Amino acid sequence: MTDKQSMMATVIITGRPGSGKTAHVIEKLNESEGKALLVSLENPTKILMRRGLKSSVAILDVEPNRLKAEDILALCRQHKPILVAVDNLELVPQTIDLASLQRELECLGVRNVLITAHLRRDMQPASQARMDSLEGKPRVVQMFQ
Repeated sequence: MTDKQSMMATVIITGRPGSGKTAHVIEKLNESEGKALLVSLENPTKILMRRGLKSSVAILDVEPNRLKAEDILALCRQHKPILVAVDNLELVPQTIDLASLQRELECLGVRNVLITAHLRRDMQPASQARMDSLEGKPRVVQMFQ
């Protein structure tokens, strides 16, 4: 990566299970001023639509153990989103290099990435090591407890 600052913003939304992380992501996707993509590893498309996700949002609804970075990138090439959301970090396979995926998303024109992550009972992120592997300084929003 060059010395200039990354133009893509990464925000991690943390919270306990069932605390509203997905609802918050749906709201942000629906409010997006450009195209948006949701990589859903927890909820099937039907559930997301019932929860209010607009039909204009592209969805990659896949079993976590079958997810590959290439799947996300192919859908981004097809839909050209400016916002990509990943629900949820704990289910992203370890074989996916998050820093590399970030760089490739930025090259494809993605400006914002939202990632949900669970908090443990001690209110620490369950995926701290994965969060630390992200490039830049992701902003962590710990609003759902």
